[in-house]
Amino acid sequence: MDRQNAALKMSDQRIDWMLSHQGMSPWLKMALATARERHPIEVLNDLEILDHLLRTWCEAAVHLAFEDRSEGPSPK
Repeated sequence: MDRQNAALKMSDQRIDWMLSHQGMSPWLKMALATARERHPIEVLNDLEILDHLLRTWCEAAVHLAFEDRSEGPSPK
């Protein structure tokens, strides 16, 4: 077995573990399961888009949440 086949087998085993783990989110499980049905290049393209959009959205939301907390309660 060459290294690429071994890497693919290991990746499949990791995905299987994630899919069987009760603590993983349903959203993540659905993404992993449906990714296997698609061409790897399509998945890579979608990953780039998701990373760009969701990372920016999450960072802004987290920043806003911490900013709101640091201001504390409004003075009366």
